[in-house]
Amino acid sequence: NTFVIRLYREGVLNEHDFFYHLFLECRSMMKYFENEKSKREDSFSKIPEESMALLMRNYAQLKENFLEVELARGDLKTEVSDYICYFSKIEGIDYFRRILVLIGKSKLNTHTFSSMLSKTHAKKEETFEKFEEAVNELRLSRKRWLEIAMYVPQWSEWIGRVLKLENLKGAVYWFQAHASYSMSNEKKSLIGRYSNISIKDFGRGALDLDWFNKVYPQIGKANWSTLTEFAKYTQGGHRLVKLYSSIILKEIKIREINQKIKTKRDKDYLRGLGLVPLSAKNPQKDLLTRYNLMQTFLKESKQFGSQRQESEKNAVEIAMDNLSRTAGYSDSIRLSLAMEAKATKEIMQKAILKFDEVVLELKINDFGKADIFVSKKGKSQKSIPSKYKKDKAVKELVANKNYLKKQYSRIIKFLEASMLSQELFSFEEVAMLMQHPVVKALLSKLVLQSADKSGFWKEDCLVDIEGNRVESREADMFMIAHPVHLNKQKVWSDYQKYAFDNELVQPFKQIFRELYLVTEDEKEKAIHSKRYEGHQIQVQKTVALLKTRGWKVDYDEGLHKVFHKEGYVARIYAMADWFSPSDVEAPTLEHVSFESIKDYKNVKLIDVDEVLFSEVMRDVDLVVSVAHVGGVDPEASHSTLEMRAVLAKESARLFKLDNIEVKKRHVIIKGKLATYSIHLGSGMVSKDGLSLSIIPVHSQHRGRLFLPFIDDDPKSAEIISKMKLLAEDDKIQDPTVLSQILGK
Repeated sequence: NTFVIRLYREGVLNEHDFFYHLFLECRSMMKYFENEKSKREDSFSKIPEESMALLMRNYAQLKENFLEVELARGDLKTEVSDYICYFSKIEGIDYFRRILVLIGKSKLNTHTFSSMLSKTHAKKEETFEKFEEAVNELRLSRKRWLEIAMYVPQWSEWIGRVLKLENLKGAVYWFQAHASYSMSNEKKSLIGRYSNISIKDFGRGALDLDWFNKVYPQIGKANWSTLTEFAKYTQGGHRLVKLYSSIILKEIKIREINQKIKTKRDKDYLRGLGLVPLSAKNPQKDLLTRYNLMQTFLKESKQFGSQRQESEKNAVEIAMDNLSRTAGYSDSIRLSLAMEAKATKEIMQKAILKFDEVVLELKINDFGKADIFVSKKGKSQKSIPSKYKKDKAVKELVANKNYLKKQYSRIIKFLEASMLSQELFSFEEVAMLMQHPVVKALLSKLVLQSADKSGFWKEDCLVDIEGNRVESREADMFMIAHPVHLNKQKVWSDYQKYAFDNELVQPFKQIFRELYLVTEDEKEKAIHSKRYEGHQIQVQKTVALLKTRGWKVDYDEGLHKVFHKEGYVARIYAMADWFSPSDVEAPTLEHVSFESIKDYKNVKLIDVDEVLFSEVMRDVDLVVSVAHVGGVDPEASHSTLEMRAVLAKESARLFKLDNIEVKKRHVIIKGKLATYSIHLGSGMVSKDGLSLSIIPVHSQHRGRLFLPFIDDDPKSAEIISKMKLLAEDDKIQDPTVLSQILGK
């Protein structure tokens, strides 16, 4: 490529030959300019910048020439037809108009120019006024415009303004989200602004009823019917979206749906069952009937092969999600908890089986975990005797245990998500949740808040850490407290001391959760947080880590997370290609910002919800800690050090050790043999500036060392263990450790 450029510059090659050799013979060069991904290819990295600028100018002219030749064609191919497919975007209102003229009244998906139309986009500098002026002469019918909007959704916003249809774009992308089997990252990002349902769940058949209820009244019945007709232009799922639309609009009766499910085992109708509005006469009975039908469907699927079992299981999960949204629940777990409270009671009523001298008992321990305990003549046994394992009642008992174990994991996620979203629960709802034995075991260990008061739920009220009843009315609303709330009430440290004194083990980090507040410096900068500016990170680790925490990747704007309830989009900015590892240098973080979903404008940091801000910063801090690049201490994040400092102080108080002091990043221990320092990040021990090699055995810490949350951190356990060991150095018997301390 460099050689061809040189020949052109020196006049050996004319312009025709230059283009021919560089672009037509080397089609990868065309891909290079059309596809951002290909810009990582090493074969083009050696081209000098000056030559690259020349190529870019010439390629733009070449592309324009190709389009002019192709748009003048008839039925036969031109000499450039085979190259047009390499264009990923055809930018300009004029191209959009000219292609529509050439298509005429033909079906959009059958004409020669259909593919070119689908690639058209407006230029950044072009406006709606220019678009309106350009398309006026087309004189298209309303139906034709709606058809075009469904075929090329990138033009739907301006088409909606031409037709004076408010939020046509939202309606078009509703169909795109529910009917497309595959979609570009750009489309995924746009859909993420309308819905908090994942693209994966849309692909499995989930439906966003709230989104439908927003756009349908603005579009109207006739226009919606037309859009439904042209849902065929989406990539394959139009049958399901048509069915969903008919169910929501009550064009299909619930009797027909039930019959399809029971006689045909139709999974699409099962998913749609949850979309039918609940009976006005007896909504709770209707809800329970549908829930039981879904559970029966799932139970009956066990008679089929593994592949069909899996597909029907997925259908039931989506049906439950749809039903929960129709019933007003935030998710299917919350619906399940409400519906399964009675079922769990029934399970526990059949929790004891007796066979001669053998007793099997299903129990839920204080942490909410279910297990089967076996005894023979009053003596504990390790496992169920083999001769009873095939008994129908025993199989049911084992199945119930597995069900409760899976439920345990789901409930922990549900409770943590409820804390982060600051979900409000009524008095009746909390009382109902506490009837569930697994929920009770977990929720009773979490701090709840009502107005400006907090405590633990005991029986039918809140009780503070001193055991006093917290006054609350039945009309009060409760939520799982976040450190933001406890810090405001100035009781955070009191709860931390309480956790140590009572050896309270929480299902997830709540009391000892890392807290991030807006700093004075960030208040001055208003819209950007630069507290992590300059940290280098590993691309793949960062993306993999944040995707598990609800973040999404956008080609143009990087990593972002949408908070629909609060109305924000959080963004992490860095000079990085988030879709591949960096070939040259690891990217450096720049800043974190928040923008409004409504107008896409940046929001002042002090105006962002405090819990949301803290959790976003916690995610970024985790990235800095885990996905660091050499030169950054992997355990040195500010929040980690703060929490370990608190753990060290409270552990020292619990162990009654008065020779320990915490100073910034180190725990200083004044032993009887020497003075030691433990780094709160790495756990390294030093004495008089020399490192001491004390090797931990992480697995042995579990169960022996108290940490106030279930997901115990091995490094924290290691630091606390070393602290206790060295604080009582006169009791050390290990000759290797002693020889290091005494310098022998």
